[in-house]
Amino acid sequence: MKAESKAFSIKIAGYLISLLFLYLTFKDIDFEKALSYLYVTNYYYLIAAVGFNICFFITRSFYQINNLYFISNKLEFIESLTSIGIAQFYNVIFPARMGELIRTYFLSKLNGIKKATVLSYILVEKVIDVLLILTLLLVIIVFLVQGEVQLFNALSYLAGILSLIIVVMFLYIRFNKNMILILKMIIPIKIYRKFDLLNEEIFTGLHFFKLKIQIIKSILLLLLSWICILAIFGLVSYPFVELLDLPLYSCLVFMVFSALSLSIPSAPAGIGVVHYSLFLAVTMLGGKIVETQTDIVAAFVISTHFFVILLDVLVGGSIMIFYKINYKKAYSE
Repeated sequence: MKAESKAFSIKIAGYLISLLFLYLTFKDIDFEKALSYLYVTNYYYLIAAVGFNICFFITRSFYQINNLYFISNKLEFIESLTSIGIAQFYNVIFPARMGELIRTYFLSKLNGIKKATVLSYILVEKVIDVLLILTLLLVIIVFLVQGEVQLFNALSYLAGILSLIIVVMFLYIRFNKNMILILKMIIPIKIYRKFDLLNEEIFTGLHFFKLKIQIIKSILLLLLSWICILAIFGLVSYPFVELLDLPLYSCLVFMVFSALSLSIPSAPAGIGVVHYSLFLAVTMLGGKIVETQTDIVAAFVISTHFFVILLDVLVGGSIMIFYKINYKKAYSE
């Protein structure tokens, strides 16, 4: 009962946070004028964005197969693809990135992998994603926001903390056996047995760190998947980038700010937090544009968020439907 109450409180807090950021984004906006600027959307670009979104799902599927190879070498492409579709689709529908938990359940039930093992892998996957995004953010700060010393220092501390987490993960993998032996000598046997069982499941999920070829494949597939996301943001936002006379690299800033905003608890699909992150990105890139062309900026924020989310729903949902129709038995088990 307490757990349910806590989950409900977190959910309500997420919705309140979304409402706050929606207010901060649109408090000075004339919606009638803003919506009138949606005509600039280029539907040929959106069709191309669908292609890149499909490419993202495919690369992420191979990325997952590569990383889970030592845990389950029986994971087929269609199964991996469907799990990614499930995650992306339900991340939009439910708050708190619940799609990742549903993905965990799907992979665990389909391949007989322990849930803790799959979850530990997904956690590592997300940490690596955040590390990449923070690296890109530091690049943006250094090259595009020169002079913002306080912000740069804050981000440097953040990067340092994340680097520390990565080092701890490396040491955990490298000296795992030694750590377990030491714990066996200093903690009660009952606690040790429970910890040893959990450690075994988590450690199994990190096996892709062991071989150089697996790491190289992971890095290449990871970069390719993020290039696809960058292309999506570029295609969806370009008509507004042109209209607002923003630099071409703006799509990189939009992608980074949007990705980081999703770490903030919010309503489903990052409503509010993503809108405000895009608003801040335009403020950083365009300065006084936000003051003089607020309605166009609002139209950009609404359009970019809507179409990026819509692509995940359409492609992720289509993959799930295809799998259910063609692999009905496996899907229903």
